[in-house]
Amino acid sequence: MAKTAIITRAFNRLEYTVMCIREVNIFAGIADYEHIIIEQDSSDGTKQWLKSLEKEGYYNIRVKYNTINTGDAGGMKDGFDMSSDDCKYILQLDNDLIPLTDNFIQKLADIMDNDSKIGSIMLKREGVSTCLPLGSCYKDNLYRMTKLHGMFFRKSLLKEIGYWVNKDKIGWVKEIPKRIEKLGYYAVKSPDIKVMHIDTTSGQKIKYPVYFQNTKKNTNYKNLSY
Repeated sequence: MAKTAIITRAFNRLEYTVMCIREVNIFAGIADYEHIIIEQDSSDGTKQWLKSLEKEGYYNIRVKYNTINTGDAGGMKDGFDMSSDDCKYILQLDNDLIPLTDNFIQKLADIMDNDSKIGSIMLKREGVSTCLPLGSCYKDNLYRMTKLHGMFFRKSLLKEIGYWVNKDKIGWVKEIPKRIEKLGYYAVKSPDIKVMHIDTTSGQKIKYPVYFQNTKKNTNYKNLSY
């Protein structure tokens, strides 16, 4: 079974979900993972597109089709419940986040495997006007968070904490790392493992889709049509 479960919630914004799934596949390498998609009753063709992907079987995805939108935290709880019993790590990856670092899943898992005291890791977000600052250096280019946050978690800690709120609130994303630290683990940030935030409402410096049309830094985006 998969060592890491990536959980992505999808409600409309089909073009975001297309890029997210495709780029996870490109940058994941041979990591032991599965990509769990929580489809939140979209009306823009997302459901039909995901069903076609499942039928083709190319992407390493599992999909739950909700008949109502269970919200941010509800969708994450749906994905958590779908993860395999022997899954060790959970990566929260919204459909407006795409990876920029090769082998990013294995690199995150290696950090956790090599240090049993790290409970959560925040990836560096590119393309946003405001970022959570790095705190004091912990070790090996990992930084304790000055404002606690997290995206990559030890599943066992999420299970132990058992903190979920419902529908529109996603406060557990900040609350869980606080509780992780209370249990004696570290919440850290890695400046070297990166994702791009492509949501046009997030205050980006460069708005989507202009970034993808104009970039020449990343050859993965040449001649792509979505």
